[in-house]
Amino acid sequence: MLSHLQFWRERGWAPISAADYADAWARFGGSVATHPEVVARLAGLAGIAVRYLGW
Repeated sequence: MLSHLQFWRERGWAPISAADYADAWARFGGSVATHPEVVARLAGLAGIAVRYLGW
């Protein structure tokens, strides 16, 4: 069911690289939970592939 909603949820967004995400995070800020290094480490621990999306 959620995979059917992915198109709707991600409309207007485009994939970006991890480096682009890190640059945006450094420029605009964010919470500790969204810090690029935290995201990468948690994804590695959970074995989940990360897809970064930008507007």
